[in-house]
Amino acid sequence: MVVAFPVIIMQMKRLKPLPERPQYPEADFTGNPKYSTKAGYYPQIVWGYKGVKVGHEDETALSFVVSLLSNSMNTGLLDKITLNGEVSYAGADLDSRRDQGRILVSAVPYFDVEQRQYESNRATERIIFNEIDKLKTGNIEDWLIQSVKEMYNQLYSVMLESASSKTNILVGSFTYQTPLEEVFTELDRINALTKDDIIRVAKKYFDADYMTLAVEEGTPKKNKLKKPEIQPLDPPTGVETEYAKNFKQLPTGTVEEVYNNFADVRKETVSEDVNLYYTPNTKNNIFSLVLRYGVGAHELPLLPYAVSLLETAGVMPSTDAQQFRRQLSELGGRCSYDVDDNYLYISISGKDENLEQICELVNRQMFMPKLDKKQLDNIKGSELSSRLTESKQSSVLSSALYAYALYGKNSPYIDRVNFMDIYKLGIPELHAVFTAAKQYALDAHYVGTRSFEDVRSVLALTEGIQASKSPYVRDRVTYDKNTILFLPNNEMQQAKIYFYINGNPYQLKDDVSRMAFDQYFSGGFSGLVMNEIREKRSMAYTAYGYDATPALIGKDGYFIGYVGTQSDKVADAIDVYMDLLNNMPEYADRVGDIKTYLRQASLTAKPSFRNKSLVFAEWQRLGYTDDPARIHMPEIDNLTFDQILSFYKQNIQGRPVTIVITGDPKLINLKQIQKNHGKITKVSKGRLFSALDLE
Repeated sequence: MVVAFPVIIMQMKRLKPLPERPQYPEADFTGNPKYSTKAGYYPQIVWGYKGVKVGHEDETALSFVVSLLSNSMNTGLLDKITLNGEVSYAGADLDSRRDQGRILVSAVPYFDVEQRQYESNRATERIIFNEIDKLKTGNIEDWLIQSVKEMYNQLYSVMLESASSKTNILVGSFTYQTPLEEVFTELDRINALTKDDIIRVAKKYFDADYMTLAVEEGTPKKNKLKKPEIQPLDPPTGVETEYAKNFKQLPTGTVEEVYNNFADVRKETVSEDVNLYYTPNTKNNIFSLVLRYGVGAHELPLLPYAVSLLETAGVMPSTDAQQFRRQLSELGGRCSYDVDDNYLYISISGKDENLEQICELVNRQMFMPKLDKKQLDNIKGSELSSRLTESKQSSVLSSALYAYALYGKNSPYIDRVNFMDIYKLGIPELHAVFTAAKQYALDAHYVGTRSFEDVRSVLALTEGIQASKSPYVRDRVTYDKNTILFLPNNEMQQAKIYFYINGNPYQLKDDVSRMAFDQYFSGGFSGLVMNEIREKRSMAYTAYGYDATPALIGKDGYFIGYVGTQSDKVADAIDVYMDLLNNMPEYADRVGDIKTYLRQASLTAKPSFRNKSLVFAEWQRLGYTDDPARIHMPEIDNLTFDQILSFYKQNIQGRPVTIVITGDPKLINLKQIQKNHGKITKVSKGRLFSALDLE
């Protein structure tokens, strides 16, 4: 850097002065204008108020006021009406830019699952404005103010753990020309805010005129662009510019190789199928705890609905959801639930000195949740709304076709719980499903300042009665010849094309060759895909391809490629991509850059200290006994282009390719595709989703 800096300065002096920044007129919200559009799949209302630009004297206070409406601890006024089921969703956000800012309040009306219709926009607006009025009149409890202050205190503590967050602070200070010291004094300004400050700012900005945008179900008219006549570029290969030659001559220093150390995490088997992972926190007093149970939606299909319900639960006998969040926030704690196909996750964080009380409170919620019918109806209504509209959403349709190509009748859009089974569910059944999930194998990942013995004592881990079968790998369809699946969709502005090739069984010994192939074939703008499809031919903005690995050793890997382009470019894009798959160009001189990339990527692949135990455990489950970077480094240093070619020939070249297309049939040249690549099978929407039986 010392050598390069004078060169950079010299070249920067050649730049012309920046042009004067344009002035943008203030938006006119006089008279509270209202607009509506049919551009969504469900009703949504957005109220826009004038906010402040970055660095404005009210920015900190206004951000705090907006957080009183909704925040990450779910203690805000709008969070409350979402939790108790008055609306399907409500939230607020402050969007501050260089010149202006906006306060955006949004809501999705309550969906009545019995009537199968949404509540009116007018009724929803009354509910939302009632909460905003509480800010202007000061009708907010002191605990809520303190809760948001605690949220900001923790946010700043955790933010300073990350080098990338610190970098973003510097970038923001430079971009908006704000003094850096203001960032580090903002917490003092937040903690000094009083209720009078809140009322003053709330009145100033929420008593002003605003704009209302009502989004209704419908499809907006779209302008479809014609393909421009652009001739492919033919840049020289194997030639270096003078800049590249000089750059390579710059002296380089030696960077010490620092690898991940599995010993940073202490693991102890508490009992059969119950493990405690412990990582010390030397940066602050905020603990994080992830309880991962070895079962997910594949084995317990109703678990996602049970998890959604628990997110809105209070504690028996009389603590509602908002009161539960209040009690957590007073301890500086928060809790969330999540589930995927393989695992149930319970994530808890807060002040380490309150670890016992926070865990006790969460345990009470899990064992004795207070729930009511309206919260359950909200979940049912959300699911019904989603299923009623999924066949109308272009993004969902392309995703469903892709899943159908890979999994056939085992697609998650087909192999799922019948809606009427969900409709008939009661609270006891869903709580029983959650309780059953907690009987599976458990991995507890703690990061904090407490001793290992303290944590083990506090958590009292006794679950794990039933062994885990996770992770589960969904069986994929095997094709014995090239196959083309096409879903006609006249509404799509941009077509989506996927390429799927089933590969060989996954083995760790192939990792370096696989990473090298991925980098050569689709490593950003230096990869073949972007170079041939975007740079040379301007066929697409997004294009990629990589060899994907399953969660289990021995299961087949697979190649997945993608191109997003205009419908009238689809046929040509497929021709180019298929040529890359069948006749991959060979540029052996690129192997040096690939080795450099793989070396740097491996050495910098270091999880944050909060994620170490989760990442290390996954590496170990796959069979790694040390940092993969340390194991891979000798092979990376000795990598040859022949290894990349060998991986390509063994896993890609000559194998059947499944092409999956969603787009406008009037614009796609189907004859060209069929002539060059084989028979096209049209797939109807009805084949992609399970039947929606509402009787």
